[in-house]
Amino acid sequence: AAALVVASAAVGLARQGAAAQHYPGFTQLWADRMPRNGTTVRFGVGNHEGRTVRYLLVYIDDGHRAASWDLALANGQAWSRSQPFAGRNAIAVKLFRLPDVSRPYRYVTLAAVRSS
Repeated sequence: AAALVVASAAVGLARQGAAAQHYPGFTQLWADRMPRNGTTVRFGVGNHEGRTVRYLLVYIDDGHRAASWDLALANGQAWSRSQPFAGRNAIAVKLFRLPDVSRPYRYVTLAAVRSS
């Protein structure tokens, strides 16, 4: 009988702790070359914040803003894009979580492809 009480209390305590625990959401930003010869770069954003979030994505080629996109992604939604990439210059993808455009929320860089 005592073991049953202890086991029931342990299960109840575990359920209460699991219900009270909250993990914050997150946003993914990725970039890679497709195919590996460096002719195209693919990048994307995945929203796992638990709610719809507005973003500004800025594509930077050789230090200059080449393109930008305003995005509103629902929780669980992803967006991706492909851009030509010669591989001679470094590129960066900066993601801002609107309305804050003063500092990037996420940032990815790809180095230039070096010729041998």
